[in-house]
Amino acid sequence: GTNISVVVFIGLIMLAGIVVNNAIVLIDRINQLRASGLEKTAAIIEAAQSRLRPILMTTLTTSLGLLPMAIGLGEGAEIRTPMAVTVIYGLLFATLLTLFFIPVIYSLFDRKQFEKFESAGSAIADFAIRRPVTIMMLFLSMLVFGIISSQLLPLEKFPSIDIPEIAIRIPYNDATPVEVEKMITRPVEEALATMSGIKRLRSRSSEDAAEIQL
Repeated sequence: GTNISVVVFIGLIMLAGIVVNNAIVLIDRINQLRASGLEKTAAIIEAAQSRLRPILMTTLTTSLGLLPMAIGLGEGAEIRTPMAVTVIYGLLFATLLTLFFIPVIYSLFDRKQFEKFESAGSAIADFAIRRPVTIMMLFLSMLVFGIISSQLLPLEKFPSIDIPEIAIRIPYNDATPVEVEKMITRPVEEALATMSGIKRLRSRSSEDAAEIQL
């Protein structure tokens, strides 16, 4: 039920910075292991194993931190919720990309020459790099699904905001602030005070008008 808006794009900008850092951490670790003598496949598996916990910690801490915002608690939640939902779901998807898709791309396209050395690794990266066609087809399918879904989402500049506040201005020509207070503001406040559901009532008396917010 979240529309594509400016707030959503702000969440995408935040998401890009986090996701890029995760990918950099993984690739840098792979290069370090290959430089130390590991064979490419073994280096990918070992790097995925050693960087799995930091990547998951980054994803979980950010997602849990944004969870109250995504739930939409408090006033003004209509503005904050789309950004939080974008970041949380984007992080979950990007974590899968980092752990499965990035190792496959590195394995297929990296042509650096390092000394080879046999080593063991994690099941996640091993599954990904040994079945690159399956992983590529899976993520291409998800990409197509995402593009189709984005075309079906309604577009708007800003999210829908339901502000529970009413402003009332009552003109009273040729009257001083004291007269406005006595003749207009106080009687209206007393009448509104008897109504249920009003949490806050503010008023201001000026020349020629009374202003009331509730």
